[in-house]
Amino acid sequence: MKNSGRMSFAAIWIIFVFMGLYLSKISKIQIVGLADEWKTGDWLINYADGFVRRGLLGEIALFFNSLWGCDLLWTVVNVKILLYTVIVVFFLLLSLRMKIGAVDLVLVLAPWGFMFDLNDPQSTGRKEIVLLAVFIFYVYLQTFHDHRKDTAFYRRWEFWFMIAIFPFLTLVHEGLTFFFHFFLLHLVFKKKVLSKNDLISFLIPYIASIFMLILIYLYFKGDAHTANSICLELQSRGVDASVCAGAISSLGSYEFQITTDYAKAFVLPILGTMVFLMCYGVWVFPENFRRCFLMLSLVSLTPTLPLYIMAADWGRWIHIWGILMFISIYSNKPFKKLNLSGWSLSLKMFAIVVTSFYLFSWKIPHMLWKTDLSNVRFYYPQDLCGWMKALL
Repeated sequence: MKNSGRMSFAAIWIIFVFMGLYLSKISKIQIVGLADEWKTGDWLINYADGFVRRGLLGEIALFFNSLWGCDLLWTVVNVKILLYTVIVVFFLLLSLRMKIGAVDLVLVLAPWGFMFDLNDPQSTGRKEIVLLAVFIFYVYLQTFHDHRKDTAFYRRWEFWFMIAIFPFLTLVHEGLTFFFHFFLLHLVFKKKVLSKNDLISFLIPYIASIFMLILIYLYFKGDAHTANSICLELQSRGVDASVCAGAISSLGSYEFQITTDYAKAFVLPILGTMVFLMCYGVWVFPENFRRCFLMLSLVSLTPTLPLYIMAADWGRWIHIWGILMFISIYSNKPFKKLNLSGWSLSLKMFAIVVTSFYLFSWKIPHMLWKTDLSNVRFYYPQDLCGWMKALL
């Protein structure tokens, strides 16, 4: 027991240091990319030409610019840093309430998780951080909530939470809708059963969001005229036109066609994420829940499949699925010690080598350009020096 307590204490400190460095570096990346056409431009899509997909946050930024004269670019950067802070703080709060083992620590440091953003800075500061911040806050509330002490109204707080958040997230970025099922999945992992009340509480806001998603794609997708109007509005408020060259201009012109080479390039990143998370869940959950866990994990991939057809950012979709799945398992796991007492020295050394290879030898690109496909790679190398440089 003393050894497991010391391991948990050391792991907690490593996680605290890692998350502190992560927040510091990710904040610097946002400041350096202040006027980036993708990382910032996507947040400034607004309703200058009428209602359009992804325009809610940009419209809110314009409102504060009109009200208080807030600089639009710095408003976006400060909001992103705030959201990253929420993610880090609530992840640390979750970590403090549980014993952390070596396996948990490995997955916290994994390439598909927090390190994904640092290994590929162009992937940082995208709108999925709104989903991640909301989800980890929801998980934190679930972890400490006791339905037995509630009135009839608060007993259904999940429903009120989701009915407010799902439409909001859909208006922030329609692609986030494809990950809403994790709010239900977390409940199943927590209770080890899918109750009728939980299913109904999820389905009503989820179906409403899907209906919104369909309407947005049919009638409010945007075009070149929309992009031009948005850009003119931003320029009138002191934003350089170069910010419009990425996410804003893509409203009218961006198209992605999936190819066999593109799919092959992401096979190993998908397997490196999915297989290890499934093994993690099988290891930590009780034996009578493992088959259900594996089935639900595979099913959880299905709602995200349209994203891989519609958009090129496959690395981002892998990252979002991986980190939401990890948090869902991590927050509901009992403490389980990795027992090495029967392992030989050579087996322990082999485990260290394999773990080091898994953590430090590969990374996931957020997407590939057409020029990258001329020489398709199935493995994207990283090394310990590169890993440290990305973190520091």
